[in-house]
Amino acid sequence: MNSIALKNDFKTLEIESTEKIKRKKLKDFILTSLYINEQDSYDNKAIYVNYLFLSNKYQIFIAHPNTKYFIFELFFNLCNKSKCSLVINESFFCIYVNGKFYYYKDLDYKLSDEKLIEFAFSNLSINIDEVIHLSDDKLDELLISFKENKFESTLVDINKTKEYGLIFFILYLSLLTLISIAYLNYTEMQNKKIAQLQKEKYLQNLEKTKTEMNFISFHDKFIAFYKNINKYNLKLENFKYTNSKFEFLISSNNKTKIFEFLDIYKNKITSSSIHFDNKRYVFHGSFKSIK
Repeated sequence: MNSIALKNDFKTLEIESTEKIKRKKLKDFILTSLYINEQDSYDNKAIYVNYLFLSNKYQIFIAHPNTKYFIFELFFNLCNKSKCSLVINESFFCIYVNGKFYYYKDLDYKLSDEKLIEFAFSNLSINIDEVIHLSDDKLDELLISFKENKFESTLVDINKTKEYGLIFFILYLSLLTLISIAYLNYTEMQNKKIAQLQKEKYLQNLEKTKTEMNFISFHDKFIAFYKNINKYNLKLENFKYTNSKFEFLISSNNKTKIFEFLDIYKNKITSSSIHFDNKRYVFHGSFKSIK
């Protein structure tokens, strides 16, 4: 398989976000978003994301597992490094900001430059400075050039995101253990007091490291929450997760089903409201965190 994904080798999804998600929480956020959008085919796939900082969105790219690059990343040499550039091919368009890839979208039918510029402004909060038309022949040239001169992708591969704090902690613990063993072999029984002091310091550092690394993933708990929604035949209208605060909006034609569902979380809800709207009951609530 080629390491570069062409137009038909991947699919995209856009997710709203009130802010940029921290790297250590990004994988949980993306997988939860895929679950909500019923994207069940992401197993054994490469999943890349790009943060659309001008409109507070994430664009997700799902491709085959060997993918390292995408076709829309090849156009950086065509774009002005200090402008917002719109690159248009007959089957797709993409946007570069200051010479770096920013946004991609398929084209099902031909649109005028003005329509695409209007789309960029209304949906992405971008003012286009230049328009570049890209023919299929030019695209083929760029693909040939790519094989000779590969570049570093600006997208984030969530399957490669790691809890680096855990890795450093394991290395730190291993190093301390080796030092302690070497030290004890060297000093034997002559410096028991010093060994005891170092042991106490080690335990303090261990506790401090555990505290600094404390991170509760909400992904598995959200799955259970979502299953309870389906259990009572409720509809999840909206969902946000920011700063450990979980907000949701559910609806049902049956008010009793909402109350039965809420009974599960009666000791955890920090705010709530319910009203009747258009032949259905709508409930808005929030948690400080899902535990």
